[in-house]
Amino acid sequence: MTVATEVDHKEYTGNGATVLFPFPFRIFSGSDLLVQVLDLDENVTTLTLGSGYTVQGVGVYTGGSITLPAPLATGWKISILRNASATQETSIRNQGGFFPEIHEDAFDKLTMLVQEALGIGRRSLRQETYLLPYYDANNQFIRHLKDPEKDSDAATKGWVDLQYSVPTSEAKQAAAEAKEARDESREIADKFGDVDGAISAAEAARDAAQSSASSAGVDADRAEAAAESAEAVIDVKGTYPDIAQGLADTVDGDYFRVIVPATAGTGILFIWYRNVAGSAVYINTEISEGFVRDLESRIPKIQRSGYWGGITAADGTLGVAFRESDNRPIFGNGGDILSIFPQHLRTGYWGGIVAKNDMVGVVFRESDNRPLFGNGGDVVGRIEKLEQINPISASIAHAFGNSKTAGTGGTPYPTQLAGLIGGDFSVVNYGIGGQRSGQIAMRMGAIPTFITVSGDAIPAASGTVSITQINGVSATAAPAYPSQDVRLLSTNADNVTRTIDGWLCGVKCRITRTASGDNNNTKTEVYTLTALEGTGVRCLPGSLFVPDYALQDYSGVEMWIDAGINDFRSGTDADLTDDVEAIRANVDAMVDFAERSGRNIILLSLTADNYSTEFLGGIRYTRILELNNHWSQKYPNYYARGNDGLDLRETLVANYNPAIAQDVIDYGHDITPSSLRSDDRHPNTVGYGIYASVAYEFRQRRGY
Repeated sequence: MTVATEVDHKEYTGNGATVLFPFPFRIFSGSDLLVQVLDLDENVTTLTLGSGYTVQGVGVYTGGSITLPAPLATGWKISILRNASATQETSIRNQGGFFPEIHEDAFDKLTMLVQEALGIGRRSLRQETYLLPYYDANNQFIRHLKDPEKDSDAATKGWVDLQYSVPTSEAKQAAAEAKEARDESREIADKFGDVDGAISAAEAARDAAQSSASSAGVDADRAEAAAESAEAVIDVKGTYPDIAQGLADTVDGDYFRVIVPATAGTGILFIWYRNVAGSAVYINTEISEGFVRDLESRIPKIQRSGYWGGITAADGTLGVAFRESDNRPIFGNGGDILSIFPQHLRTGYWGGIVAKNDMVGVVFRESDNRPLFGNGGDVVGRIEKLEQINPISASIAHAFGNSKTAGTGGTPYPTQLAGLIGGDFSVVNYGIGGQRSGQIAMRMGAIPTFITVSGDAIPAASGTVSITQINGVSATAAPAYPSQDVRLLSTNADNVTRTIDGWLCGVKCRITRTASGDNNNTKTEVYTLTALEGTGVRCLPGSLFVPDYALQDYSGVEMWIDAGINDFRSGTDADLTDDVEAIRANVDAMVDFAERSGRNIILLSLTADNYSTEFLGGIRYTRILELNNHWSQKYPNYYARGNDGLDLRETLVANYNPAIAQDVIDYGHDITPSSLRSDDRHPNTVGYGIYASVAYEFRQRRGY
C-alpha cells in the first residue's frame, strides 16, 4: 500500500454524547497520535494515551478511531493529529530476509514525517508567495505578543487602548471647560454683535468635544481635534478686526479670532488663529447662522424623507430611493413595486416557475427543498409512501462467518432466518468453521490478498504451481496468533479441500487448499494455483489476487455477517488489544465492501460462551462487549437488535431456563445458557433459532 492521502489530522466538535472519533490516515502505533481538546474558554489540553483515550485501527491503511472514556462536551473541540516519532526502526542488511512491504513501511513513515513537517509549516505565520511583501495570518489571532518598542513593531490591543485613554480623558476635560466658555462667548458677542452666533459657536465646540469624548475609543484623532477646538474657545485672548491687531495684542501661544464683516459675503463669522512666535497660525473657521440657513434652503427635502439614499433629479423629483425601515426600493411613478407580488414573497417557497396568472408550474419548498408540481402536488411524498407500503427488498442473502454461520451443532441460523422470511427467499451460506475475521474478509474480497507463486510464473491453462506466500508470509505455516492468519481457506476445524476462483496477473485462476493431520497448528497445509486459461505469464511476488466474488454485482443481495470470536489469543488483557484492533478493521472492511454496492446488511454481535475468560468480568468478556458497543454505535442501521432492544448476546442470556441449574449458573456468568448450546462454543438448533429471531425482527423494522 501507499500513503495515498495528505490528510494527517482530523477535528470534531463535541455533542455531549459521542465518544468515538475516526481518523482517515494510517499510524504504526497508538503513540503516533497527538490528541488535544479545546474547551469553551479556549484552554487546550493534551490527552494521554490509555487514561485519556484508546486507539483502534493501528496499522490499518484507511485509518482508525479513538475512543474517549466519556463523551466530549457540547461545543468542545477535539483534534487528532498524526505525530510519528522521528526515528528509523527498519534495519536492512546485505542478504537479509525482508519483503517489499518492509521497504514500503519505511518509506511510508518518511512520507508521514514529511507531511507532519509540512503541516507545521502550514500552521506557521508565513509569506504566501515571494511576490507579496507581507506575512499572512489567514484571519487568525496572534497572541502572546510583546508591546511595541520601535516604530515598525506590531501593536497589541492593550497598548492601543492605553494610547486612546489619554486623548479621551483630555477630551472629557475639554468638554467640561467648553461649557464654561459659553458665558465668555456671550460677553465677547456683546462687544462685536451676533450674540446668537457666538453662543452657537461655543455650544458647537462643546457638542463636538462631547461627541469626541463618547467615541474616543474608536477615533482618538477626532477626540483630540475636538479638544483642541474647545481649548481655542476657552483660551481666546480676544476678537479683533484683523490679524495685525490680534498679533499685536497677544503673546506666543495665545489664541485670538478675527471677525469677518457680513459684507464680505463669505458666510464666515470668525476665523481663529494662534500666535506662534509672532506669526498667525490658522486654527478653525466659524460660519454664520445665516449661511447655515442658506445652505439648508438649498438642500432638497428628500434628505429628511426616511430614505438612506437614491437617485433624484435637480428639482427633487424621485427616480428611485431605498427606504431605511426595510431597504425596499421605491420607484418614481411606480412606487412600491415589490408590494405587487406579496403572495409570492410569503408563500414559503424559495423559487420556482409560476405563470402570469399565478398558476404554479413547479416550486421548491423552503423547509425541506422539496419540489411541488402544479396539479401533481408533492410527488416525492407519494413515492415515499409507496416505498413504505411496498419496500424494495432482496430475495436472496449471502451469510459470511465462521462455524456459527456454518451451523456447527444445529440447524444454521441462515437457514432458519430464510424460513422466517418465507416466500421464495433463499440464502447462500459462506460460513467456514474455525475461520478468523481476516480470512472471511479476504474470501469476499473486502481486504486484499497478495499471492507469491513458485517460479514467479503462472503456467498455461490447466497447469498447477505451488503458492509459497500469502500477504508476505508463509502460505503453509500457522501464524503466531489467530488474528494474524491470512491463509484465506485454512481452518483448524477440518481438513476439507476448498477452492476459490479469481484473477491473478490477468489470468483466471483457482486457489486450492488441502490439509492433513490433527486439527491444530501442527497440521500440514498446502496451497496450489491452477490456471483456468491462457498460455502462461510472469507473475511477480506479491501480486494481487481478486476473488470472483468481488467482481460480481450483488447490489440486490443482502449481506449477513458474524465474525471475530475466533480471533482471540490466550494471554493477558493487554495481549488482546491487537486482536480487538484486527477484528474491528476486518469487520469494518466487510461492512464497507457491502455498503459500496448498496446492499442491505445485518451485523450480529459476538456472544460470550462457556469459557472462564468470557465469564462476567473476564478479560475476553470485556473485549467482546467493547466490540459489540463499537459496532452498535458505528453501525446502528446494521447492528441487529430484537424488538425489545436487546442484541444477540443479550437475548441469548435473557432466554435462560430458570428450571435448569446450569442455566442459572450460566445466567450469573452472563453467557449463553447451556440449554441453548450444543457444546461450550456453539448453539444448538434452538439457540440458532434465537439468532434467526433477532435478525428477523431487526430486518422487519428496517424494512428489508
